[in-house]
Amino acid sequence: MSMKWSASARGTKQNTEIRLVDKVMYLNGGPDAAKELNGKHWVKFDLSGAEAGKGLDQVSSASSQARQNPAAESSMLTGAKDTKEVGTETVEGVKTTHYQGTATLDELRTAMKEQDKHKDATLREQHEQSLQQLDELGVDKVTMDLWVDGEYRARQFRMQADADQGPFDMTFTFLDYDKPVDVAAPAASDTAKLEELLMGSAEGAGLQ
Repeated sequence: MSMKWSASARGTKQNTEIRLVDKVMYLNGGPDAAKELNGKHWVKFDLSGAEAGKGLDQVSSASSQARQNPAAESSMLTGAKDTKEVGTETVEGVKTTHYQGTATLDELRTAMKEQDKHKDATLREQHEQSLQQLDELGVDKVTMDLWVDGEYRARQFRMQADADQGPFDMTFTFLDYDKPVDVAAPAASDTAKLEELLMGSAEGAGLQ
């Protein structure tokens, strides 16, 4: 898979990209990160071996995002008791019906726990992970918007809330369905390995 997103904090905007290829995660932190990587733009994390957990705390947010399924998050709107139809809108050239609802995290936990009883264990885990991440951000209540096409498929999902560090605003747009995905690993010459970075940090701190 490939995912790109932008995050704003304290007046600055950071663009990030992650790719997952054959159990290896590649993280691109943009030009600022390249300055710390001797000009390389990507960091490689092998998630398949026994040592996969070492150093991943440095990219825990990106790793969590990579494991998320936007379709699972969009289904959380069913946990809002005040869900209403807003109207019809066009999303990426597709006519959709727009729905909106608001719920607290406690309300969503209760609703998802009940709804997921007879669902796949993976979906339950994804709902729990999403709610945990929102909780860690200091979110108490979320407003959710869902745009659904004529075949009852999600075309766009937006989640807004007040978090500890300021406004939280996340939008997923589903551009297509049932199409093949081809994601390539970045060039080796533009990639740094995690173990090399950790070794460099240890040497810089005078550790052996």
